[in-house]
Amino acid sequence: MRVVMAGATRAPPEIVLLNHSALTDPCVWPTFQLGTAMRVEDVCAGKGRAHARRLHAGSTAPVVGVSSREHTRRGIMGRQLSMFRFVCGFLAAGVLSAASVSAQEINTSTLSENGWFSDDTRADGSGTEAAGTNLISDTLTDDPEGSASGTSAHDADINAQIIFGDAVGAEPALTHGGAVHLGIVAGEVLGKSAISHRKDDGTGHGPGSGFGPGFTAEYSWMGDGTPAITTSLKFGIKTAEFGAAGVSSRTGENVWDKLLIFEPGNLNGGTSDALWHTETIDYTTGKWWFFDRVAIASIIGTPMTLSDMAVSPVLVGGGPKTVADVYALITAPGAHITSVQFGIGSYNAGGSVYANQLETSVYRAGMTTTFGQPSPYDQDVTPDAIFGSGNDNGSFTVDRQSGVELGLRAKLRFPPTNAFMSNGDGTYTYNTGSGTSSPPNPEWHYEWAVNSDYDDSSGLFIDDLVYELGIDFDPGPGTDYLVFDPIAIGSVIPYTPPSPPVPYWDHSIGDNSTPNGGGVEAGDAPTYAALIGSNNVAQNSWRTTFHDEFPFVFDPDVPGRYEFYLTASSGGSEVARTEISVIVTDGASLTLEAGECQTDQDAVLPGVQAAFELWLRNPDDVEVTGFQAFLEFDDVAMSYEGTGSSYTSSPFGAHIQDIALAEVFSGQLRLDGNTFSPIGHSGDALLATLLFTVTECDPVLVDFDLTQPFDSELSFFGASIVTALVDSPTIIADDTAPVLTPCPADITQPADAGSCTEAVVTWADPTATDNCDLSPVVVCSPPSGSTFSVGTTMVTCTATDECGNESSCSFDVTVTATNAVDVIVELTGSDATSRCIHFVTDICGTTADATLTFVGSAPAIAVATIEVPCGVWTQLCAKDEQHTKWAESPLIVVGANYVATATIVLDGGDTDNDGDVDINDVTLFLAQFGGLAASGGCPWDGVTRDADFSNNGAVASEDYPFLTDNWLSMSSCSCSIPLSGGGGGDRSSLRQSVRVYDATTMAADLNRDGRVDVLDVELIEQRRGLSGALSERMRASQR
Repeated sequence: MRVVMAGATRAPPEIVLLNHSALTDPCVWPTFQLGTAMRVEDVCAGKGRAHARRLHAGSTAPVVGVSSREHTRRGIMGRQLSMFRFVCGFLAAGVLSAASVSAQEINTSTLSENGWFSDDTRADGSGTEAAGTNLISDTLTDDPEGSASGTSAHDADINAQIIFGDAVGAEPALTHGGAVHLGIVAGEVLGKSAISHRKDDGTGHGPGSGFGPGFTAEYSWMGDGTPAITTSLKFGIKTAEFGAAGVSSRTGENVWDKLLIFEPGNLNGGTSDALWHTETIDYTTGKWWFFDRVAIASIIGTPMTLSDMAVSPVLVGGGPKTVADVYALITAPGAHITSVQFGIGSYNAGGSVYANQLETSVYRAGMTTTFGQPSPYDQDVTPDAIFGSGNDNGSFTVDRQSGVELGLRAKLRFPPTNAFMSNGDGTYTYNTGSGTSSPPNPEWHYEWAVNSDYDDSSGLFIDDLVYELGIDFDPGPGTDYLVFDPIAIGSVIPYTPPSPPVPYWDHSIGDNSTPNGGGVEAGDAPTYAALIGSNNVAQNSWRTTFHDEFPFVFDPDVPGRYEFYLTASSGGSEVARTEISVIVTDGASLTLEAGECQTDQDAVLPGVQAAFELWLRNPDDVEVTGFQAFLEFDDVAMSYEGTGSSYTSSPFGAHIQDIALAEVFSGQLRLDGNTFSPIGHSGDALLATLLFTVTECDPVLVDFDLTQPFDSELSFFGASIVTALVDSPTIIADDTAPVLTPCPADITQPADAGSCTEAVVTWADPTATDNCDLSPVVVCSPPSGSTFSVGTTMVTCTATDECGNESSCSFDVTVTATNAVDVIVELTGSDATSRCIHFVTDICGTTADATLTFVGSAPAIAVATIEVPCGVWTQLCAKDEQHTKWAESPLIVVGANYVATATIVLDGGDTDNDGDVDINDVTLFLAQFGGLAASGGCPWDGVTRDADFSNNGAVASEDYPFLTDNWLSMSSCSCSIPLSGGGGGDRSSLRQSVRVYDATTMAADLNRDGRVDVLDVELIEQRRGLSGALSERMRASQR
C-alpha cells in the first residue's frame, strides 16, 4: 500500500455551476459550454483544469509507500466486507454508533443457544437415519414432552441440515454478517429443516394481541436451491381452543393450536434467486396463511394480510368458524405466542434457504435476532474494559476459539476520549501527529485484552497459554514486527540490544465477574505470578512509543498502515488469533480497502470475485461536495466486473462515470461522485464497491493511478482539497475449504478412576491441507483433553483457512460408567493361552469378566487393562472360574486408571469354584483324564468345568501336580467365604471322599466301590505311572 498526497493548495480553477436537478434527475443531463476546459469526470467531482499529478511544490508531506499485510494463518479475522454495508447507512445518517448496534443484537451461532433449537426437523436421507425420521436430540432439539432422548446419529443428521456460519453472497442493507443454512438433499421429499424458539410457560413470547395494528416484522433471507423455495417465518399461538382437537405428538407442533405462516414466495412477491432479500411486514402488508388444528384446515390458496384476516368472512374447514373468528381467537386475551420458527417444510427435496436476521414487535421487541457466526469486528470483550478508569467497552476486533477470547482495538488517546475510529472491518483510521501529548506521541494508541476462559468452558487461567504480540513499525513496504510475549514473566523484548527479562507487567487482571475499571495490578513479581495463575482476564492500553527503541523507531507524523496481531497458543498449536490495521493519514483521504483474504464475494457471477472498497476517511472539518478517483490494476490477474460493482448513494448521489463502464482503458478505472449539499463533520463514508474476478490464491491489489493528467482527490465546488491517497493492501481470494483428514474414529473410554461421572479424553487432532493456506487452523470442540461426562458426546473438528473457509468432521466420545484397572495376572504352571478371568472389587457383587491373553509358559502371564464397574475401590480379586483358586491385589490410583500393585497369581485346582481344592476337584480330574477341555465362554457360562490346569487343551498327567501342590488349600476374595470347609486353619475337616451320584462321580469311581476317594487316586496313579504324591497327601490329611 502507498500513501500519497494529492490536491495541494493552489488557486481555484474556473467552476461551472449546474442546476441541482440536472445531476439528480437521471433523465436530465447538463449542457456544457463550449470552450470550457473540463472533462466529464471533472463535472462530477466539481473539478477545474488539470494540475500536477503529484504533490504541489509547496507541500511538505512526503510520498510514502506502505505495503500490504503479510498473510496470516487466521482467516477467521479476514476482512469480511459485509459489515460495512450493515453500519454505513446508520453512520451516514448519524443515527447509530457501532456500540449501539452491538448492544441491540442477540446473536445465535449454534443450536441450543439463546433458546433456538432444531425443531420439527426430519432426516433428509443424507445422514445415518432414513429420510423422514423425526430427529430428536437432548441438546439440538427442544423436546419438553420427553418423547425421546435422541442419539448421536440424530445429532449428526441435524447438524448436516442446519448449519450456522458466515453469510453467503452480498447481503442487503441492515443485515448481519452470518446466517443459518437450512437444507434438504435432492431427491428426499420427506426431509424437513427448521429452527425454533419455543416458550410454553403460560405467557410465551408475548400476547397474541401483538398481531394487531401495531404488528411489525422484518427478516432477511436467501434461497439458492432447486426447487426455488423461500424461507418461511412461522408463529405458533396457544389460544383458548388449545387441546380441543388433541395435541400434536410431533416435536415442534405440540405447544400451539394456531400457526401463522409467512412465505415470501406465496403471493408476497418473493423470489428465490440466490440473492439476499429483506421482507418488511406489518398489519396491512404481507400476506399470511394459517393452520388451525381444531378446524384441521388451512388457507394456503388465499393468504391475506392480518388486517384482512380480522374481517374475513371466509369459512375455515367448511365452518362454522370464519377466518375472522380464528383471528379473534389468536388476538383474544389469554392467547400467547409459544413458538417462533424459520424453516423448510416437507416435500421440498433439494431445498436450500438461509436466514440471518429478524426484528419483530412480537418477539424480543426492540432487539435484533441474528443467526450465524457473529462478526469479529466492533465487539465487546468479556467481561468489560477492566483497565484504567472511564474506558468504554466495544470496538474490539476479537477472536473467540475454544473458550479463549482475544481482542485488539485502536483508540484516540490525545486528547483523551472514548473515540475508537473503527471502520467496522478490523481497521481504524487516525490522523498523523501527536495530538495534545508532550513529548510527541501518536494521537492514537492500541489496547489489547486476553480472556483464557471467557465462557467458562476451558477452565484455563492466563498462564496456561503462551501469547505473542506483533507490533508493526513500518508504514512503508512490508512489515517490521516487534514480536514478544506480553504476559509471560521473563519476556525479553528483542531490541538491539535486547531488553532485560521483564520481571512482571502492569496489566489489569481479573476474572469474568470483574467490573469496568476493576482490574488489579501487581506491584511485584510474586504477586503478578499469583494473579496470572489464578485469573483468566488480562488487559492493557499501550502506545506504540512505549516500545520505540532501536531498531523499532516510530514517527507519529508519518502516514501509513500499521499492523498489530495477538495470538494465544497451547502446546505449540495456535488456539486464537486477532489482528487489526491502523490507517494513519494526513487529514481527509481517499482509501482503497479490502479484506486481505476473501471468499467469493458474488454468488451469481461465474468464478471467484474479490471486492475492493473506495472510502472517504477523516473528513474532519473539511466540507466536501465531490470526488474523483483514477485507479489501476493488473488486467491479466484481474477482470473488472462492472455489473457487479456499485456506487453508494450517499453522500455523493450523482455520478457522471457509469460504474459499469468505469474501466475506460484496460486496467484503468475512473470513478466520481458529486453533491450540492456539502458534507462535513459526518464521519467516514463508503463511496464505491468494486468487484473483480480473480484466480484463487494469486495476490492482487488496486492502486491509485498517479500517471493520469488529473489527480484523484476530494473537492469543494471545484476547489481541490488536500487529499491523502491510500492504496489497497495486497489480497488473495480463496473460496475453497480445507481438506480435513483423517477424522478420529469414535472413542469409547471408561470414567476416570474413582469417578462414576466423567473422564478426561484425548486424541490426535486431524490435519488439514488447503489450496492457498499452508497451515489451516484445526480446532476440535470440545478439544482434546477435555473432561467428558458419562454418556455420548459429539466432537466436531473444524479446519479454517486464512479466508475463513471451513470444513468439519465429527466423531463420538462415549464415556462408560466403568473404571479401567491395570493388572498383571499369572497362571501358575500354565501354557500360553487365552482365558476368561472373573474379577471382583472390594464390594461384593461388583464384578467384571475379561478374556486375557497369557504369554509364556509355567507361568503364563497376562498384562492387561480391564474395566470394572465404576466406584471407589481399594482391592481387586480374580479367578478363572473353571479351575483356579482366588487371588487378590491392592489397588491404587495412577492417573486416570486404577493399578493393581501386586501380580495376581492364579493357582490351578479349584474346579467347582468353591474356594478350595478337595475331593470334588480330584473327582473331576479323574473323570476327565485323557479327554479334551472345553471353554465355558466369557463371562463363564456357569456350567462348563475342567481340570485342564495347564491350559494345554487336554486333561492329562501334566495337570496332576496342580492337585498335589494345592490339596486342601483354600482361597478367597476379600469379600467372599468359601462355599465349603472352615476358616482355613485345620483343613482335615474338608471332604476326603464323595459318594457316586452322577455321571462325573461314576466316571471317577475307578474301583467301582460306589465312592470316589484315595483308592481311586491310587488306582489312576498306578495305571498312568503318576508319582503317587497326591494319594500320599490325601492319606496324610486323614491321619
